Amino acid sequence: MMPAYKIVTVAPTRKQTDRLSAAIEHDGLSYTKAELIEQILGKQISESDINKVIGSDEIPTYTLKDLKLNPATMFAETENRIIFIDEISQFSKIDLELITRWANKNNILIVGLGDYKQNSAYIFYENARRNLGIEDTYFTRTPNLTAPLRPNNIAKYDNYTILNSILDQTWDKYYDNPSMLESEIDLLTKQILSENSIKLKYFETTETFGGEKFINSSDEVPKIVEKLSKLSNDIAIITDNPAKYTAINNVKVVGLDSVQGDEFEFAIIDKSWKDTSGKHYLTLKDLYTLTQRSTKGTIIVDNGISLDLKLNTINDMTSAGSIEVSPEQISDFKDWRTKLLENSPESIDYEEVNPNPTVAEPVLPTSEQNIKPRVEPTPEAEVVSESPKESVRQASVESETKDTISEAQSKQTFDSNTGEQPPVTDQNPVHAPNVEQSVTSPVDILEEVPQNIGITDDPLNISKWNDIADFYLNNLWNYDQSEESSLFNILGIKGKLAAPKYIRALNLIAAYFKYGYYKNPREIIRLGQALNKDRAIGRAFSELETALKTKPTFEVVPYDNGRRGLLVAKIQIKNKTAQIPLLFTTPRFGTYTGDFTIGSYAKFTREGELTTVDVSNFNTSALNKGGLFSSYGKLVSLVVRKSDWQDHIKWVGNTFEADSRNYAFMYQNRGNTFMLFSADPLVSQKEFEAHLKAQVAEDGTILNTVQNDPRIRLVGINSVASLDNIIHTAINNVNLFNAQRKAGDKNVKVRNNLNRERAGQLISLAYFSPYKNTILFRLGALLNTQSGYTNAIRVTYEDKVTQADRGNVTERIVTMENGQYVVNGKTYSDFDSLLNTEFGSFDSNQMLMQTGYISRVGKFEFNDPSFMIYNIFADFVGKTEKLQEHIENNPNFKQGIYVFDDAVKVVPGSQFYYEVDTANKLYSTNASNLIGNDFIIDYDKIQVNPEKAIQEDLQRQKINKINEAFNQFGVNKQITNIDLLESTVNDVNNEILNKVTTPNYTIIQIVGDSNNPEIVMKEIKDDLTPMLKNLFKQVYRENPDDVTIISRNNLKFVPFLVSLNNNSKNFVLENKDGVYSIREFNTMNEYIELRDYLNSVKDLYKSSPNILMYLKALMQNTEVTETVASTYYNEVSTNETLNELRENVQKYLIAKLENNEC
Repeated sequence: MMPAYKIVTVAPTRKQTDRLSAAIEHDGLSYTKAELIEQILGKQISESDINKVIGSDEIPTYTLKDLKLNPATMFAETENRIIFIDEISQFSKIDLELITRWANKNNILIVGLGDYKQNSAYIFYENARRNLGIEDTYFTRTPNLTAPLRPNNIAKYDNYTILNSILDQTWDKYYDNPSMLESEIDLLTKQILSENSIKLKYFETTETFGGEKFINSSDEVPKIVEKLSKLSNDIAIITDNPAKYTAINNVKVVGLDSVQGDEFEFAIIDKSWKDTSGKHYLTLKDLYTLTQRSTKGTIIVDNGISLDLKLNTINDMTSAGSIEVSPEQISDFKDWRTKLLENSPESIDYEEVNPNPTVAEPVLPTSEQNIKPRVEPTPEAEVVSESPKESVRQASVESETKDTISEAQSKQTFDSNTGEQPPVTDQNPVHAPNVEQSVTSPVDILEEVPQNIGITDDPLNISKWNDIADFYLNNLWNYDQSEESSLFNILGIKGKLAAPKYIRALNLIAAYFKYGYYKNPREIIRLGQALNKDRAIGRAFSELETALKTKPTFEVVPYDNGRRGLLVAKIQIKNKTAQIPLLFTTPRFGTYTGDFTIGSYAKFTREGELTTVDVSNFNTSALNKGGLFSSYGKLVSLVVRKSDWQDHIKWVGNTFEADSRNYAFMYQNRGNTFMLFSADPLVSQKEFEAHLKAQVAEDGTILNTVQNDPRIRLVGINSVASLDNIIHTAINNVNLFNAQRKAGDKNVKVRNNLNRERAGQLISLAYFSPYKNTILFRLGALLNTQSGYTNAIRVTYEDKVTQADRGNVTERIVTMENGQYVVNGKTYSDFDSLLNTEFGSFDSNQMLMQTGYISRVGKFEFNDPSFMIYNIFADFVGKTEKLQEHIENNPNFKQGIYVFDDAVKVVPGSQFYYEVDTANKLYSTNASNLIGNDFIIDYDKIQVNPEKAIQEDLQRQKINKINEAFNQFGVNKQITNIDLLESTVNDVNNEILNKVTTPNYTIIQIVGDSNNPEIVMKEIKDDLTPMLKNLFKQVYRENPDDVTIISRNNLKFVPFLVSLNNNSKNFVLENKDGVYSIREFNTMNEYIELRDYLNSVKDLYKSSPNILMYLKALMQNTEVTETVASTYYNEVSTNETLNELRENVQKYLIAKLENNEC
């Protein structure tokens, strides 16, 4: 390196000098700071070498006295002398004064390296710490790095950005006013911290960790080290007490005095913050310095710092994305840089370089022929009709001709009703050449039900999955502990196996019988491997294995006091008969000699919410309740070529038709990612792969992309990314693309991790957010950038009649001339005016804003999605938290931002499914509940004694009669045991009572005796209680404990009390024109007093019809004629015996007036 120069490297410690020398490929002299000072001065600097100077402002400063300096003998006779100093912030002002005087005297150039925001040097003078660093000197500095080099993941990057931005604000103020006192700097830092809620991010699962996390005590450190040791062998504990951790293995224990400049994958910080307690600026610099020692994650023993700085840490799994530059990207960049330096300046094509580096140039093709992009129709994702006889119609847009974008194609739309994001074709698919990729919301798989699955309507023959699953998840553990013949007791499981693993083990053993593996002795190996893989049963398996090799028997035993039958497998272990619960049946008890026939497909349900799926550990995934299901262990993507479907899909206007459900599925789901799960937990990898082999007819027609195995099901799954992750990925993609293009690869295509419609949605959404001004600035910068093409923005708006329909789409191409926005020759001074004029009244959720450019043939061409994101969002790196919240509240993204997966290789034996790269990705699905197989049990193959069979047949007849009555009454209930009749009727009646809205209704009643019960419909009249409860729930959204009716002279005015959480509230029911309503009745107490009084003095007024009529109307809250009212008033005013009556009525009327209830 630079042979004409003599170079010396210097740093605070030897480790740091070695690293600096290696970085600049220097093999000459190097000194530590102490060694260099020794060379210059012949000793170390002492307090007696320092002058304290009191200025006119009475603020002391410190300077080095005039000292005798040694010559620079290490440079010999060389004239060109350079000293590189690393971690220069660790050199005090006094150190730098000494080195500078010596360098000036000896003609030496000093080049300092370091981060001024990290911990600075200080001196001790008069027994006190004096903070004196490079910031107290004059020096020339280069621009700062705008991005950190160490972070490996988004959490680390964002945390760096947060801390760095606060220190930057403080540092900028100091540079504007270098006379600021240390106390003023600290006050400023404190103010910035108080105005911003600082949340450092981390992500953590059983197998991952990254970011910064606080822990409460150093007692947790040994366990944390044990966990991190499984992730890395590059772990450091940074501490002010190294002796504390000498007993911990697999870590480097580093003292605070030598850590600056070090780098580790994981760091654990345990130090006292007392030295800087209350000094916010110094504490924050210290935290910043130490957290930057790790590339992946930092654990911080709190020791009071979170309270001092008012910050905390949050677990944010969206920050788990990796931003580490891959070896391939580094290699590409090096190749490009090497070629650039080898070529003469004349060979560089400067015209390709964007003059505004913050705005990406459009991707420029190398010839006119390559200008035309490949664009496919963009169908909206919907569940296709279940009828295989009908052609499938799908709302969408027309396909584009080879040379031009048709009018229909310009109407590409998106669905904002469901929040499920529509599919679009990736213009540059990553995973395979000449294949199509799209991302849609998960949809049901169009599998035909095979004819050999005999579904029966007879409930006596069907064993429902939900019944046995509920038993396994909620009752098996307790049942087997109390059952003498259970495996739990015979194998002595107590204290050796926790409930979750025991349940999974029993489920595996049950599957061995239900799915017929027991008929082949070799399949015992399959079961053994599955049990060992889950570390279930353990050493007891040898005894179990011997028992399983013998022929089992099956028996239906009583369960739930004989209300249901539990079909069990019985095997002999240790001369005892053990039973394994398999299925629930009707209560017919005896030996079962029939088969187990699968009666339904495995399936799943959706409840609208997303479920996160741990792909690497499906057993404990929230979607796999109890670990009862198994999975392929890999995600797969449906990869189809246009030639696979183009002859089977027709476009008619704005819709497409498919000649079969399967081709509609292929077209609709091309590029989607799926997970395979199995209701049979013993399914092998090869069986999963065999399921992914397509069914193809002799003429080549694709009948199905999968086999008809009822145990296995595909479920749609999506990689969900945060906006921060998407921005980071786009920046990496664009940087790699630019490096490869400048290295001479003119055919390279930019990688994209989302489609252009999604990018357009994000830009539009950000524009209509509180960050409009920032987005507007970026749009304007893009439109003003000159690159040989005219940059443009394509704005489209779809006016939907209903959210389920396609609407009319309006498109405008926006360019800029002389600072004015231009659309079809019309100019606008501001963007909002443009939108309001061109689109009128619009819903911003239905708008797309996509960036692109006008080609040489005058046609709008899209930028790749990575460039769209880079162009608009590059300034948001590390600052997306609030914008992310805005996105999550939008209906288009209520399920997250879906991104592409990379398919890496074809699944063995499959024509259409590729394995997906799931590294460093989060996945979610809107499947909420997995449902296994129902089984058909042959009722007649349950062997019972003849007398018992006759009794059971009689019971069966009674049950059938009652079930027929339920059907006639329109009740969707069936019973399998006569003992369940009362509880079933109660359930039905409770459902009825919970929906009653009138005083008259009908319920079901049991009649007859217990030996011959029947059910009939019974009419109930004038029962207000259910109606009052339901009206209260409807109006006040609370479930009352009880209601008490105070008075019901008629149904037009009914005061009542509601009991709620041990309190009572007053209400009244009113009926106006047949419409019932309730309201609070604040005059209830006065009403009751008047009612009780009137009932006690009936003889006083019973002879007066007018008084009776008035009082009755008053208590029923109805109106009276003026004659009745005046007559009442005259009588009570002239008759002294009615004075008390008049006063009580008057008291009630005044109370009503005061409560506005007249």
